[in-house]
This record gives sequence, structure tokens and C-alpha cells, in this order.
Amino acid sequence: LKLLNVCLKVALKLDADIYHLHDPELLLIAGKLCRYGKKVIFDSHEDYFFQISNKTYLPIIFRRIIAWIYYKYETKVCKMIAAVIFPTTIDGKNPFKNRCKKFAYINNYPVMVENGQYRKYENREKVVCYTGGLSESRGISELIDACDKCGARLILAGAFSSKKFEEKIRRKESFRCVDYRGWVSFEEVLKIYQESTVGASVLHDVGQYYRLGNLPTKVYEYFQQGLPVIISDYPYARECIKKYTFGYLVEPLNINDIAKAIDAICNDSEKAKRMGTMGYAAYENEFNWQCEEKKLFSLYSQII
Repeated sequence: LKLLNVCLKVALKLDADIYHLHDPELLLIAGKLCRYGKKVIFDSHEDYFFQISNKTYLPIIFRRIIAWIYYKYETKVCKMIAAVIFPTTIDGKNPFKNRCKKFAYINNYPVMVENGQYRKYENREKVVCYTGGLSESRGISELIDACDKCGARLILAGAFSSKKFEEKIRRKESFRCVDYRGWVSFEEVLKIYQESTVGASVLHDVGQYYRLGNLPTKVYEYFQQGLPVIISDYPYARECIKKYTFGYLVEPLNINDIAKAIDAICNDSEKAKRMGTMGYAAYENEFNWQCEEKKLFSLYSQII
């Protein structure tokens, strides 16, 4: 609460035209900013009600109570502020329908880079990459086993969800295939992509992921780099891969399925190149920040 009060004082001192807030904790000062006559946007990148409802470390009854309290408070604040931003639909529906004054879908796509700064796919050794949060639900365990099974090197970068999970992963015999880089800068992430042959995103069907009408942010970064992608089979991914043919859909709990997809890409350089090119085309045509920023600037103009 002390830190939130500091945030509020700094915000008021800035006297901005618009306050664009991201973290749900900042909803606690959003209402206060409104009472000072300020225009506030809540940029929600998660369905927090659903996420809280599925926190396994909380007893079920407490999860439901806390999730409901959060939902009611979120709704109260969102009806006060100027607008809400969310990246996509959930189960085909707007999660903030009738819960806010103004709403916009805006995705967190990569920024377009001019002059061909990022090179497209080239034939390289069998290297799979995944950068981001390393947890059970992200399919890290199965990805490691699959890479070891098909003889691929797996570059991992990011923080483990817990010390216990990290120890469990490191004890696996298949961990020998892993090149773990730890927590790295975004520039180093781009270098990892340039080293790699395949980008992986094998999320489990946990939480909101399979219900969303978009792809994981990591996949858009793979597109930007012209990398073929191995991605969990869920409705929106199925729809996108039908349109752009950028890689393979896999069952994330099936190690053989993942290993076969890696082999299929790495053993056919022409197919891999086509998939990488299709992913890059998806990024150029549709999944880039320059498309999204127009929607954001339009929302700002409406509010001002």
C-alpha cells in the first residue's frame, strides 16, 4: 500500500493526459486518479478472474472467493475509468462486455523492423529454442524429453517457476540435450532465435491459454525471425496454421508427437524454409505492432 501511494503521488505530479496502467494491483489507484479528474486506461493482458480461480496453491474454496472478490472490484473500477484494453476474445467472447465505458482489442505483437534487420530462415543444425517462463504448464519437461529423443539441442532461456521444478528438470537424464542460458536480455533472446532451427511453444491446456483467440507472444517473435514453429494444438492455433502453414501442431503431452515434428522440420530444409517464410509473411501482413498501434492511438484520440 505504501508503494501504491508513492505511485499515486508520482502520477498526480506528472499530470498526464492519459494514465495507461497494466498491473491489476494498480486498479487500487485507478479509481483515485479518476476522482482527481484523470483519464485512465486499464491494459489487462490476463483474465485474472480465471487465473485466480485456477491457482492450485490455493484451496479451492479460497480460490473461488478471492476470484469473485477480484472480479467484482475489477468491474467496479473498469466502469469508472475511461477505457479497458484486452488482447483478444476468450471462448469467442469479450471478457469486459458491459463492464467498462470503452473497450479495444490490442495485441502485444513485435515491432516491425526495417531494412531486413532480422534474417529469415536458413538451413542450420537441429536446434530447438524456447525462451520465457520455465514451468510444468509450459510443457518444458516434455519438450526436453522430445529433443533428447530426436537428438536435437534445446536452448532454454528464462526463469524456472520454482527451485523444486528446476531441480526436478535438472535430474532428468534427458537434460543432457539442454543448453540453458538463464535469464537473458532481449538482445540475447534475438541471438538465440538466430542460432535456432525451430521455435517451440508446447503449452499445456491449463488456465486461459487454449481459450484465447491469439497465439503466445513467443510465437509472434518466432514469426519475426522466420523460424518454423511447433505449437500446441488448440482452436486458434489450428485456424492460424491453416491460413499460414508456419509449422506443426502437436499434442503437448505426447513426447513422440513433438519429436516427430522436430524431425519433420529439421530433416526437410525446403519445407522448413517454406514454413519459416510463411511465418514471416504472417508477421509482415498481420501480426506486427504497427498494425496494433493504430488502434491504440485511435483509442487515445477518442479519450482525449
